[in-house]
Amino acid sequence: MKRSGTITSPKLNDIYSDIHSIFSNCKSIGVASHDAGASEIISEICLLLEKDVAISYCLSGPAIQIFKRKSLKVNNNGELEKIMNSDLILTGTGWETDVELLSLEKAKKNNIPCYVVLDHFQHFRSRFKKQDGQYIFPNKIIVTNLYTLHVVKNEIPEVLS
Repeated sequence: MKRSGTITSPKLNDIYSDIHSIFSNCKSIGVASHDAGASEIISEICLLLEKDVAISYCLSGPAIQIFKRKSLKVNNNGELEKIMNSDLILTGTGWETDVELLSLEKAKKNNIPCYVVLDHFQHFRSRFKKQDGQYIFPNKIIVTNLYTLHVVKNEIPEVLS
């Protein structure tokens, strides 16, 4: 079963097709990642796309080792500003740092579409809450199963998953 922004098939060819469909309009992607869980998923997406799309990285914390371990051609600049020239920003929702939320906020300010990978099954809405109490939502949320899709649609109806 395929749904926009949702990867639900265990078959590699279906996953490859889903990923290329989700990112079909991108020539360049900026990746901002710190969180280990989202980095595992985002790095797999990058592995599937790296031959077709220019990818720039702003990685920190556990994400650095995860991306290196997967032998991605990572030229990590460590600065959010340097990935903001991309067609799209891809990030997660880490809690140990604000790199993911800052990348979402900067993308919105620069009118760059931002897609967020949700890798965990709790507190979906609070992951998009800024320190001032305001919420900032991505253009698309990417989930990996139908249960998460259902929960996200109920908790964050502002975003099409």
